[in-house]
Amino acid sequence: MSGVDRDKLRIKQTAEVFTPTPLVQEMLDKLEEENPTLFSDPTKTFIDNSCGDGEFLGEVVIRKMERSDCSLLQALSTTYGVDLMEDNISECKNRLAGPNPTQEIWDILNKNIVCHDGLTYDYEFK
Repeated sequence: MSGVDRDKLRIKQTAEVFTPTPLVQEMLDKLEEENPTLFSDPTKTFIDNSCGDGEFLGEVVIRKMERSDCSLLQALSTTYGVDLMEDNISECKNRLAGPNPTQEIWDILNKNIVCHDGLTYDYEFK
């Protein structure tokens, strides 16, 4: 769970809802049942247009690394997120960076995980 303090006013203003890890895993399991190669192809792209603190994206990266035997760099390079709240983006990047992030990892995260309105973002990830 995120380290961001979410009081009732913030939740009311932003409609933030954070999915618990077991539910994220269950949902990804169901997606994988429908498409068994979903995480084994290291080139497959994933995007979360309201990524919050990166709960879904973190699980996607873990599965890609486990199933396709790709590196963290490879998994991150095809993983994208957008969120409206800057503190969520910071938490997401820190979650995805891993314990010993390199500058290359930060460069990928700064390009692929962005603070913007997911409904109006152009999704070009420049």
